[in-house]
Amino acid sequence: MDVKRTSSFKFTGEITRPLSGGDRPHAQLLRGLVIPSAVLDSSGIVMAANRALAELLRMDRPQIEGEPLLMWIRRPNEREAFGREFLNLRKRAGGQAFTRDLELAPSMGPAIRCRVRAAKLDNDDVLVTCE
Repeated sequence: MDVKRTSSFKFTGEITRPLSGGDRPHAQLLRGLVIPSAVLDSSGIVMAANRALAELLRMDRPQIEGEPLLMWIRRPNEREAFGREFLNLRKRAGGQAFTRDLELAPSMGPAIRCRVRAAKLDNDDVLVTCE
């Protein structure tokens, strides 16, 4: 049997597959990190968070995702400073980052002091880690 090859399908070398179980693009990456981490959009809204961050804030992940990260920064002056640096980071190239010592306010219990690092990703999202 002769098989006729056509050029109607052009392979670009890129294979895409649907995200399993409604995963967001960064969800699998975040699940692999043991330090509390989240990916924010350019507005500072949590797009994806890992279990370590949920445990730190004493909340379920779905309660964190879709909310602004500023919501869990306890002190107003720290919230303002983080917000200012976050806005400046949006204007910079991917790979740029800043670090701030902040006090986070979990849903229950005492405030938690941690070093928060925000790094801009190439697609304008921001990876935030808490140590």
